[in-house]
Amino acid sequence: MSAPSLIVKSTIDSCAIASLILAILSLLLGHLISIPAIILGHISRGRIRKHAYLNGEGLAIAGLIIGYIFTIVTFVMISFW
Repeated sequence: MSAPSLIVKSTIDSCAIASLILAILSLLLGHLISIPAIILGHISRGRIRKHAYLNGEGLAIAGLIIGYIFTIVTFVMISFW
């Protein structure tokens, strides 16, 4: 008789998905949307580290990178305007 196996279903964190979507939308709609993308990306990375069943760190990192880049570009453009 074999020991029962522990099956853990992994899911993608919803904050990671929202972070990436908002970061992509910030490219089209403006810089104000990139700030929530950055916040959700950090929240998502913390939740993924805390809970082993959550996935989506790549999505959260992509949202963070796009959000930070667009925020920096926006501030540079404003400073030269």
